[in-house]
Order: sequence, then C-alpha cells, then structure tokens
Amino acid sequence: MAKIKLDKERTLRFDLNAMEIFEETAGVRLSDKEALENLSSKNIKILLWACLIDDDPELTLKQLGRLITTDNLDMAAEALKNMMEGKGETTPL
Repeated sequence: MAKIKLDKERTLRFDLNAMEIFEETAGVRLSDKEALENLSSKNIKILLWACLIDDDPELTLKQLGRLITTDNLDMAAEALKNMMEGKGETTPL
C-alpha cells in the first residue's frame, strides 16, 4: 500500500484484485518481467487505476488520465514501483 497525492491524497493498493484488473484491461501478465520493465504510458495509467480502484471505485481511466501530468508522471511511476517492490508504506507526491 502507498499514498499518492493527485487531486487529493489517494491510496494505492497492489493486491490480487488490482493484479487481475490490470492483466484483464492491459492484456499484460504481471509475471512477464520484460513487459513490466517496458510499460507504455497507457499501461502505467491502467496499473495506477487498478491500484486505485479500492480507494475510489468510481474513478475512471479517463479521469485518472487527467490527474496524471508530465509534472507528476515520474513520481507516480516511482510510487508504483516502490509499492510493487514492497518498499515502505507510503510514497508522498
């Protein structure tokens, strides 16, 4: 779990539900390390969205796309990476 500051503080949760949502939506298996190392911006957005579903079930991919900008994309990707690697409880943005 990690905290991320977008329009408000949100909680990223990388659990089995998020994994399933990501794999079904992106068509990328999380066990495919090469695919994960080369995620497109679309798949980064899908992974963020899948991890935010528990925090905000009404959030759409399009809405999330408006919250992620060039100003916070690197930090959002870092928060995802840290969360997936189990590094720390929170990653502030």
